[in-house]
Amino acid sequence: MIIGLSIILAIALPNYATGWSGVTGELLSNSILVGALSAIILQFALVNLPRMIKNIRGSHD
Repeated sequence: MIIGLSIILAIALPNYATGWSGVTGELLSNSILVGALSAIILQFALVNLPRMIKNIRGSHD
């Protein structure tokens, strides 16, 4: 799921952000950067964060 969402974002977001100006538009127009950052963020949000929450809850029981 993480790989698929990263690929979709890397394909779609740069086309959407072509009209944006400034640093945000410059960064989001690079599909490799979008794919890499989205993979890192999704990995943290979907895998690491729930695991950390589970460990915290488990240590309090």
